[in-house]
Amino acid sequence: MIKLDGVGANAEDVVTTQTQPSTPGSIVYDYGDAHGDGGSDGTLVDGDEANEEGGATMDGVTRRDKVRFVVLLVEMTVLTLSVMFIEVMLVPALNIIGMDYYEQIEWVPWVLSAYLITGGISTPIFGAMTTTKFGIKKTLAICLGCYIAGVIGCGLSFLSSEIVVLILLRGLQGLGMGSFTLCFTLTKASFPKPLVGPTIGIVSSMFAIGAAVGMLGGGGGLEKIEFTYKGENMSWATLFWIAAPVVTVLVVSFMISIKEPKSHALAKQVDFIGAIFLCLIIGSFLIGITLGEQGWKEPAPIVLLCICPVFVILLIVWEIRMKQDALFPFKLMKNRAVFLLNVISISTGYAMFTYFQTLPFYLSEPLGPFHYTSTLDIGLILFPSAIPGLIVAPAFSILSKKTGPALLISVSYLFLMLSFYLQVFYHDTVWKLVLTQIIGGFGMAGVMSLVVILLTNTVEMKYFATAAAVNSLFRIMGGAVGPIVSNIFILENSSTQTKAMAATNSSEMSSFSLESSTGWSDKGYVQAWMVAAIIISVGFLCSLFLPGQFVLKLYKRHQKHHHHTQHHNHKNEKSSLLH
Repeated sequence: MIKLDGVGANAEDVVTTQTQPSTPGSIVYDYGDAHGDGGSDGTLVDGDEANEEGGATMDGVTRRDKVRFVVLLVEMTVLTLSVMFIEVMLVPALNIIGMDYYEQIEWVPWVLSAYLITGGISTPIFGAMTTTKFGIKKTLAICLGCYIAGVIGCGLSFLSSEIVVLILLRGLQGLGMGSFTLCFTLTKASFPKPLVGPTIGIVSSMFAIGAAVGMLGGGGGLEKIEFTYKGENMSWATLFWIAAPVVTVLVVSFMISIKEPKSHALAKQVDFIGAIFLCLIIGSFLIGITLGEQGWKEPAPIVLLCICPVFVILLIVWEIRMKQDALFPFKLMKNRAVFLLNVISISTGYAMFTYFQTLPFYLSEPLGPFHYTSTLDIGLILFPSAIPGLIVAPAFSILSKKTGPALLISVSYLFLMLSFYLQVFYHDTVWKLVLTQIIGGFGMAGVMSLVVILLTNTVEMKYFATAAAVNSLFRIMGGAVGPIVSNIFILENSSTQTKAMAATNSSEMSSFSLESSTGWSDKGYVQAWMVAAIIISVGFLCSLFLPGQFVLKLYKRHQKHHHHTQHHNHKNEKSSLLH
């Protein structure tokens, strides 16, 4: 056994190469805390033990079991693809929704963000419910039932002239986002150990693929379907009419196939009060930012942003009191691997939904370099980002057994980081945008699948639902903040451009910002992409310090050399004193 102890005296992770790995040459990671927080108390154990708790080995698996595993894999894959498709199919229609609700246009980003906010809040709650008498199957039924109701409701929201109705129903639909984490928990609990990683890799790849296909399908649907109500173009509502029966059939089929796995009940109650505090934190922050777009002279946005830290403190105090039943178990959060994966998920979510929010608007700018009016054309341009996911996610999930997931997460982040920095400087032609999307597609698909695989190898089965739910929460929150922050840059610069158009027709070219003779500038989009690129860079730096990475090995080697030198000097001093 080769043992690489944690970094220094305050190490919180241990990397171990087992003498008998599950596959020849594979690396199994033990992310237990060096101070006893991992492994001994069952919170964090190595990959072998973590998987043995939930899934069996291939020994004794019958042909009937194998068929059931294949059916479950197909259903989870198609369901994840469908949920992401339905989520993103609305993106090409955002400009149409903005025209339908022109007087409330500043709230259009909330059509995306409301879905993400409720999804983020509900995911830890659903994760906690799996550890109670509800179990995984009943929790999935509640989660997906809310999702179907939200899809049907969104299809009828055109009957109201207020955008808040659509936003609230999108929030109801967002409760279905908890199904992703529940599917991962079901996989870890039910599938044989050798199949857990590849299964999670395939299902995770559907995030990026479903999103990109949703762009294409949503754009094509809007092109082919015409529906008006009271003189307004409401063709976006028909997308939900088409999706509702399809997703209903999928959910019913999926629920019939599921068997409740072995229970690992821990929690005595679900932390609903913690969820309320979380809702208040997210709501006060995002609503404050949205109101701030209309002007910071009003007291409302300032008050909301000031009380947000108060709710954060109250949440921390309450969670410490709740201990094992907490929505955010601090014992789990303080582990190095889990903490870094949560930070990485924030940057991934921010990048992904910033991309979905900004690019359709940029391509359809009337005074911009493209000024596309066809939503199908926009979908076709965005579609290439889905192609790499078909290859990368399954391939990386298999390759991670040899190299370890941490290294591949950093490699994926390099692709993702490169794509955004290229987009900042090169976005004036279609082929440049397509190239950056393909590069980003490699990175996004890799990160999305490998983060879950690394978390699977890190956390014991009975804590996995909570850990995966919290990780999803951070990714969703990053995704909720991304569109709103990006919209601030775009609207702020749109206002400036309007004034410039009235004042002058002169053109001015910056180093990497386009500005036409009409006064239009892409400065707001460039700023939004640059902020996303910086946030991705932070995620990349975090990935370098995941357990098993070369940075920690170099630091550990330096520490070992330092201790050896100190020991040698101490021996020399003792020898000198004796002489």
